Amino acid sequence: MKENKTLEKMLETIAEVFSESTSCFGLYEPKVPEKLVEKKKKNV
Repeated sequence: MKENKTLEKMLETIAEVFSESTSCFGLYEPKVPEKLVEKKKKNV
């Protein structure tokens, strides 16, 4: 089951990078759940 978690993490990262880069251009403003934002801040 480790593979599933790794794949999930990769997809999450790709989605984050994509939404961040597109929001920089003002094309798309991602609605990120607060928990995900908090989780992201803890990781950084």
